Amino acid sequence: MIPKELLLEPPFEGACIYPKLGPPRRR
Repeated sequence: MIPKELLLEPPFEGACIYPKLGPPRRR
């Protein structure tokens, strides 16, 4: 499993791995 830190830091990777979360959020 991937830590939440990776999902919060890299929005592009998080979106690719977990598209269910929604569109990539850009700061």
